[in-house]
Amino acid sequence: MPFLQNLKTTLVGSVALTIIFGSTTPFALGQISRLGVFNGEKPVQKKEAYIGKPFGVGRIIIPIGELDRELLRTNGLTITESQGRIHYPVFSSGLVKKAIDVLAGESDSVLPRNLAVYFLFTGDQPFTVKINASTALTIPIEPTRSRPLQKNLLSRTWWREFNQVSRSRNQQSDYPPLIESYLTAMLAERLNLPRPFIERTADAILVKNEIQNILDLFLGAELRHLKLMRETMSGTKRLPETAAQPLPTDIFPLVPEILPDEKRPEIEEIVSRVPEECFYLRFGKWQNFVWLTRLAKEYGGDLGRLAILRGIEPYSVGRMEEQLCLEQDPLAETFGQTVISDFAVIGNDLYLTEGPAVGVLFQQRNSLLTSQLQSARAKILEKEKGQGAIEKTVEIAGRKVFFLSTADNRLRSFYAKEGEFHLITNCRSLVKRFFECGTDKSALNHSREFLETRISYPLESEDTVFVFMPSNFFRRMLSSKYQVENARRQQALVDIELLQLASTAARGEGWGELPAIDLIEKGFLPEDFGKRIDRSGPIAATDQVIDSLRGARGYFTPIPDITVDQITQAEAKHLSEQNKLVGEQWNDLVPLVATIKREKLDRKGLERLSFSANITSILGKQGKDFTAKLGPPTQFKHGTSRNDIVNLHVSVGEGLLLKSVPDYQFFAAIQNEPTAPITVKPSGFFTWLELLKGFPCYLGAWPKPGFLDTFTPQLARPDEEGFSYSRLLDLHRMQLGEYSILAFNKQRLKKIRPDLGATQSESFGQIHLDIGDLSTSELVPLINTLFYQRALQSTLGNIKLLNSMTQQLKVPPADARESIEKLLDGKLICSLEGDYQQAQFTNGRAYWTSDRLPPSNIDQLPVDYQSNLMAWFRGANLTVLVHDKQIMVSGSVKMQRQKTKPAASKKKGTGIPGFNLFGNGQKEPSDSKDKLNPNGKNKKR
Repeated sequence: MPFLQNLKTTLVGSVALTIIFGSTTPFALGQISRLGVFNGEKPVQKKEAYIGKPFGVGRIIIPIGELDRELLRTNGLTITESQGRIHYPVFSSGLVKKAIDVLAGESDSVLPRNLAVYFLFTGDQPFTVKINASTALTIPIEPTRSRPLQKNLLSRTWWREFNQVSRSRNQQSDYPPLIESYLTAMLAERLNLPRPFIERTADAILVKNEIQNILDLFLGAELRHLKLMRETMSGTKRLPETAAQPLPTDIFPLVPEILPDEKRPEIEEIVSRVPEECFYLRFGKWQNFVWLTRLAKEYGGDLGRLAILRGIEPYSVGRMEEQLCLEQDPLAETFGQTVISDFAVIGNDLYLTEGPAVGVLFQQRNSLLTSQLQSARAKILEKEKGQGAIEKTVEIAGRKVFFLSTADNRLRSFYAKEGEFHLITNCRSLVKRFFECGTDKSALNHSREFLETRISYPLESEDTVFVFMPSNFFRRMLSSKYQVENARRQQALVDIELLQLASTAARGEGWGELPAIDLIEKGFLPEDFGKRIDRSGPIAATDQVIDSLRGARGYFTPIPDITVDQITQAEAKHLSEQNKLVGEQWNDLVPLVATIKREKLDRKGLERLSFSANITSILGKQGKDFTAKLGPPTQFKHGTSRNDIVNLHVSVGEGLLLKSVPDYQFFAAIQNEPTAPITVKPSGFFTWLELLKGFPCYLGAWPKPGFLDTFTPQLARPDEEGFSYSRLLDLHRMQLGEYSILAFNKQRLKKIRPDLGATQSESFGQIHLDIGDLSTSELVPLINTLFYQRALQSTLGNIKLLNSMTQQLKVPPADARESIEKLLDGKLICSLEGDYQQAQFTNGRAYWTSDRLPPSNIDQLPVDYQSNLMAWFRGANLTVLVHDKQIMVSGSVKMQRQKTKPAASKKKGTGIPGFNLFGNGQKEPSDSKDKLNPNGKNKKR
């Protein structure tokens, strides 16, 4: 695009220089010319290195060519020294080019002529480095003792580039940036360098985000986890004081409420064993579970793949099946209904990453279930004896319970039985409550909330999936014990990760295997590492790090089974502040109820999934603030056109934008028309702006709100046909009666004019969303391209991480993937549905790539590519209704089932359902292994 090329020339000459050097002084221009970056000639190789303690810093400027494109793209460049003196390098083409590429969206188009290689080094003697690009460059270095100013300037440049590259890789990828966060935090503390501005800004935003602070208590949050890691490395998080204060009273004590007998609806028997403070996920009929597991198998065992292929699949997804000793037999789909009458998943929390308190509850159809469970557990015990597994009988609530376990909690399975009910859980406290439910009135079958819910969601509706989270579930998770122990276990998790990372970094610097005390001494860990309030700490085992109190990562002892009697003054202060916030946000807790009902539409695999949910409690005050801005519910939608493929209507309350604007309906639509083609490369701001102007969409309001007249006077003066135009916004407006509609294209406004009117929806609500069958629409090329862009970006992010593991932490290339997956506690997935492999250049340099990674100069979508969404999605509708302070979401999704036959499992287990409802996202294993490609080319599929 000529405009973008002119932009590059202009910015290089003015704005970009000011960004870097503060002004376009002769000194600044001279520095750029000296480095040979923009002087129009192929630069002479430059090098400089300054001695320092504990590290010196150096820079080499090398020429690069077209053959280096693939290595630049995948972070496959390396710099080495025979004695291992080079550390923490970064390859940079300069801030000016980066800024322009972001604006122009041409990060893969034009290569720079030169590349700056920044690095740290140890010692003061001359050395020789080898830079492995498309050709190997051998460069002798003679470090000098410069004036402090020179070394400091170069050190700060290295630090700025190191952080910028780390942030860029994080933005591209799906994985949590644990490695980058550790390295930047460790080096900042060790070398007394300032924290990057972007991190300080993110922390400030995090502190102000009250809704996120509360949601952390229910689900955890990556940003807060990374913040805790940085605080730990800086030594600001440790609390050396002793725990001497009693645990405060809960801000929301459990409130048992019993409904009078005369109002009791019909309910399922199994809830008589579900504690009133537990979440309850029921499948009811056996075939409902079979349907869900088959659906998961169609997408590699992971329902998340229905929408998008993620770059990492956490091991936590399939971990509970292993811990509970519930391995699924392939015959279970056929014969499960012969032994199981009803079953559900119950639990006290949703902390799947660290280790939740969960269980599977069965109601037997006949006594065969007992023998099958006992037989399966005996087989697992025999198989796991070599790993330290034992089974013993323990007494809980006066009953005998079988307990199968290992020391690290990888196996932690209580099996309790009373009457026709069986519970398999990892939580001792849950077993106790299971027995108590049989003798008192603390189960859901006596809960007013549950019984009233069953009046609204009657049993005879036969929902495929029924989810109930009582208010006491939220009260328990907001209790003082849960908040305190959740914070402590987050620290335990961070300590495990830091010990793994520190050990890897120390080996990379040549120190070998070091105990924690030596890692602390050398600056890889903070001075007070491992000093915890509850006297627990990380223990480095043979192939893993475990917590001395809670067990292995991902298998932590459930919070109800941890004793928390005393807390510190700092914990009490934090708890008080948190409870104040909780009280403000969640002063009116109600149950969360969700249902899914499946309906076959034809014999060709087309299904409709209808859903409904009450999400009031999880949104809290922030949700109420949002819904307060909505207008009255309605069943009529205005502004719908027959050519719409996506249509959104929102009832907006009066005075939202201007006090003079009454209630109105806002609507927006995307029409079923071709769009301008876009490349699969990441697009810049101006490219997206041009695409938006040509996009087949419009938006408007009924009756017309007056704020458009206020903010854009040009649009307030229509011609005789009702059209007006804003040259400033390049926007057209059509005013017809009470309708006011905007679009970038005047012809589009004329086309929808005959369709204007009200259509009736099937349900009342303030928000209505309708999406047609996108798979047959004109938008398919655009949707597939956007999904491919995202998948390509995610794959490149993982490849860069694999190569960075070798570059930054000096893990051998062949071991990089295993090391990363151990650190991230998850499996790296190629979002392009390929396999990560090692390739090799002619000079012997091995680097990671994917056998599905396209050439860097690709512009168009591969002919055979189809996004996951297009394979199954056939339409949807959504309604949000706010009524009587409740926020209800309902709708349906049409989906086309795949005709592939599920692969038979090789597991021999219980013959009953495993806990792994959503699989582990892994495909069936292939015969191919990671291989070195001697020609350096990607394999074709």
